[in-house]
Amino acid sequence: MAIEREPDSLSMSSRIRSASIDSMSSNTASMSKHDDERTPLLRKQSSRTLGQVIELPDTTMSGSAFRPKTLLALMMVMIAIFSLGDTISDTPQKRIYESVYCYQYWEEHDPTKILISRENVGPGAIGGVEERWCKVPTIQSQVAVLRGWQIFYDGIPSLLLAVPFGILADRIGRKPIIMLGLISYLLRITWMQFICWFWQAFPIKLVWLSALHGLISGSSPVISAVAITTISDVTDDSTRATSFLWVSASNMIMYFIGPPLGAYLMTINPWIPFFLSSVIFTCCILLFSLVPETLNYSHPSLRLSARDTVPDPHPSLAAEAAEAATPDTTPAPISTSFPARLATLTRSFRTSTHFLRTDARIPLLLLPFIAMMLSLGTQEVLLQYASTRFSISYALATLYISITSGVKVLVLLLLYPLAGHILTSPSSHFAFSGLRKDLTLARAAMLLACVGWVATGFTTSVPQFVAAELLVTLSYGGTSMARSFVTGIVRKDDVAKLYTLVSVVDTVAMMGGGPAMAGLWEWGVGAGEVWMGLPFWVQGAVYALVAGGMWGVEVRKGEEEEEGEDLACREIFPNPRLETAKTPAWKFESRLSAKFIDEFDLEHRRWGYVVYRTIYTAESDADWDKAIRKLRAHVAFSFHYPRLHDPSPNLDPTPDQIAIDKLDLVVQHDPQSLDHADDQTIRSSFQTWVQANSDPESMPQVSMLVCLVIDEESLASLLETPEPTLSNFTQIYRSDAPWVKVMARDYNENAAPPEAYYGWMRAAPHGLVQLYQDLQALEVEELWPFLHYEGQIPFWNGNVGGKLIDPPEGVEGRRRIGGTQRGAQGSTQRGSQGGTQRGQTGGTQRGTGGTQRGPQAGTQVGS
Repeated sequence: MAIEREPDSLSMSSRIRSASIDSMSSNTASMSKHDDERTPLLRKQSSRTLGQVIELPDTTMSGSAFRPKTLLALMMVMIAIFSLGDTISDTPQKRIYESVYCYQYWEEHDPTKILISRENVGPGAIGGVEERWCKVPTIQSQVAVLRGWQIFYDGIPSLLLAVPFGILADRIGRKPIIMLGLISYLLRITWMQFICWFWQAFPIKLVWLSALHGLISGSSPVISAVAITTISDVTDDSTRATSFLWVSASNMIMYFIGPPLGAYLMTINPWIPFFLSSVIFTCCILLFSLVPETLNYSHPSLRLSARDTVPDPHPSLAAEAAEAATPDTTPAPISTSFPARLATLTRSFRTSTHFLRTDARIPLLLLPFIAMMLSLGTQEVLLQYASTRFSISYALATLYISITSGVKVLVLLLLYPLAGHILTSPSSHFAFSGLRKDLTLARAAMLLACVGWVATGFTTSVPQFVAAELLVTLSYGGTSMARSFVTGIVRKDDVAKLYTLVSVVDTVAMMGGGPAMAGLWEWGVGAGEVWMGLPFWVQGAVYALVAGGMWGVEVRKGEEEEEGEDLACREIFPNPRLETAKTPAWKFESRLSAKFIDEFDLEHRRWGYVVYRTIYTAESDADWDKAIRKLRAHVAFSFHYPRLHDPSPNLDPTPDQIAIDKLDLVVQHDPQSLDHADDQTIRSSFQTWVQANSDPESMPQVSMLVCLVIDEESLASLLETPEPTLSNFTQIYRSDAPWVKVMARDYNENAAPPEAYYGWMRAAPHGLVQLYQDLQALEVEELWPFLHYEGQIPFWNGNVGGKLIDPPEGVEGRRRIGGTQRGAQGSTQRGSQGGTQRGQTGGTQRGTGGTQRGPQAGTQVGS
């Protein structure tokens, strides 16, 4: 999950608060589309199974009898306590840094301002020089540079280790990662205290070494992401948004309490709140030890839900899954050639960023996150700006700035829900959809931030300063709206990649923003009082550019239809439009058919494949319709499986039937040119057909990327395989039949990658729906099972990388191709019909089905 930081401090608790808000917004504003909040931090490969194989959580949580509300309460208290320790120490820490630099500066330039000699001055040089003499530009620049580069160094472990620690959290659990993070954070602040205490023995810049704490835990992005995931683990769809709201609110209350409390204790001695934070962090660690592991936690309302899960009717598959989970110890041929490795890296990068190329709006929607993270550096010098410009102490400046923390609670709990209700209410002048509401509020927030930051740089009095900061505060939540909007326009399968990308953008912008704004502050202070506002003017200009980019984003036709309302708004302001239940309940389900209809807009379009028949005999004429009917039977069973296995009256068959009825198998029938046609002939014919019939308004462009070929062998496989039933379905699923041939339209043998593929592969009917979905986001060659040895047959079963079928005599003695690894899913399969797939088990099978529409040339095949 991506973590957004609100510019209060550079703390982990800020990340937790913003992450909870963003998660809430992303969850609620697009809940009809994206039901993936309970997925792991990083999507496991096994979740990409054929069809919609769902990995069910354990029905009980190991070693715990805690109820969801108890677990949520523990996490809320833990996060709130941590936030208190974080906020209470931030300003005292700056004051101690300032005191050290101040003492060293006047010791060199004017020793008469030194009140206590070096031998007698205490830790951090507190009391050695009056604070009013510490506001000179040189001292303030040193403090800003110290803090700015601290942000940069803290970001390095985050950038390098966020993904590995995310994977680790999915494997060993959430609790160990969070516990490591809390301990490392305690070590971080302890090191800072040590260096400040012994400032006469060590250069103060050694506090930068505290960034090494990130090597233990991945630093704050990982800790906050796992913390939010833990909360998501113990909540369900009906309570998650409210839970995030309360977590965020309780966190922000600490931001309203912590800084003033720290400012008050600073009047006695800055070391009191600085050390108190260590005590609070220790208490937080002890409290978190009571929180059980939630990786396999199953919320009562989510256990074996017929709508969201598909139990395996055949226990034998569980044993096979366990066998598949065991790492394959067979040595895999590893590529040693630079071109092969480069091709693999390039393909991986293109796969992970393909969604950026499919929608030009997404890069523009990343701009608010860049501006937000840049503002962290601006926020870092804000306290120094107020203290220096208005000649007030850090403690008093902190009190003024903390006023905005209280306003932020009102902005989150009242302003944005109220604005959302007004914009989406059917009785209002606007009556916006959820997406348009998110975009409108995001635009308004960027403009407010622009005006607020520019005004901050021009303030000449404390009241003006507070008023300008309140304008900035009103923009709080704008990035949450942007996140909600971009979540609503990407495919569900791209959400995890999107959040990962946002997290990387956050970290990079934060790393660059700290030193950049510190440099601007250093220059501005040195240039004179008028130029002190330079960092804020630059920040305002950045938000102006972002606002311009947001005006370049529009809601596209069809995206607003049947858009769900924001849950938080509905809880506070019930929406009569939703209460009328005009939208069918199945549209909010996570079933394969419901998601497929939404993804490809099948209420207004059709979907399908062009099918080439290449066998023309008297026997095949008699068997053709029977084979097609069997193909349809497999497809129908794939969509209907959840209801057939658990025929609950609550499962509406409508989406299953729509998904099947909207399928077009456009059969190309031409005995003269297609009888036993070779690959090049078929591909050339398909390219011609695409040029004449491409119409994205009636059928997605995915249908123009590949075609199906039914030759003599595939026809036989369809005829020999019985129609699926609950009793034989597992056996069919585990075999390599039936199959059809899938051919890539634009395959170029001369331009094939080092892991050469044929340009065609066999595909199980239950994998055709997954193939259709993946072709929406990935390049064709990124989905193909690449060959290891000559003579192998690539077989698509719904998984990226598929599997390979060895020739009956095996691969011994055959040429090895390109040094590729042994497939994405594990071992290869021997025998064209008898192999057993090692991989995922159970679940619904994705396939194709429906009615046909007539091609330009050829016959139609009825249901």
